[in-house]
Amino acid sequence: MDYAQSPTPYQPQGAAGGMQPPAGGWQPNAAAPAGPGNGSKPLTQQWWFWTGIAAVVVVALVIGSIFMFKGDSSESDNKADSTSTSEPKSQKKADSDSKKKTSDSDDTDSSDQKKTSKPGSNDPGSNEKNPLDPKAGPITLNAGKYDDDPNASIDVTFGDVEWNANETLKAASGPYGYDDPPAGQVYIRVPVEITYHGEGQFADYRLQVGYTNDGNTAQPTSSVGGKSLFSRQSMPRDGGKAKGDFVFLIDSSTANEKKGAFTVSAFSQVDNKNEVYVAAK
Repeated sequence: MDYAQSPTPYQPQGAAGGMQPPAGGWQPNAAAPAGPGNGSKPLTQQWWFWTGIAAVVVVALVIGSIFMFKGDSSESDNKADSTSTSEPKSQKKADSDSKKKTSDSDDTDSSDQKKTSKPGSNDPGSNEKNPLDPKAGPITLNAGKYDDDPNASIDVTFGDVEWNANETLKAASGPYGYDDPPAGQVYIRVPVEITYHGEGQFADYRLQVGYTNDGNTAQPTSSVGGKSLFSRQSMPRDGGKAKGDFVFLIDSSTANEKKGAFTVSAFSQVDNKNEVYVAAK
């Protein structure tokens, strides 16, 4: 059985067919206002939030690019100015160094030419047919760059030739130091004096003296001559002198004609071929 409920003072009567909610006032299921925690979107999910951040980033990038461009342009200009300013100095220094090297090279070449100079093919002293005159004065021979002292030199003076020195050498050599020359040959003797200029002590083997006539040559002997031989003398130091004999065995006919020339050179001869011809007389 359905009994209708009578309205109470707190429950107004609604339309027929059931209870009706109050028309006004507080209702339990009314919608809450929009806001955080009440079902609305968070701030980071709003479209305008990210649009603003993107705009700030774009502005920052544009400003940064402008400053970077200005900085690079200024630095480039400074470098260009520095290069332009320093280039003439560098060029001037390079030109100065080039001139100095050229001058040094010229001085070196001139010095080397002076030290290694020897008579030309037609100059006196260049060959047997055109020898130097020993009476004209000392002959200066210079060292080369491969010698112990590249700046060293000696002055060589030739004395008079003894064209038959058999008896003289026999007396100087003693009874046991003399060998008679073969038939048709004689000993000739020439005294040679040197003055040394340079470092250290000159060595006797650094002076080479030979004899030549019509292309035929003779080397000095060391078995005849005794203590008068050049190789047995004490060799000098800077400014000192040494004097001794060079002895050669030649044909008697050549000695009688008093023909021929001496060749003389000194030092290592590695790079400085300073050999010259001196008349034998």
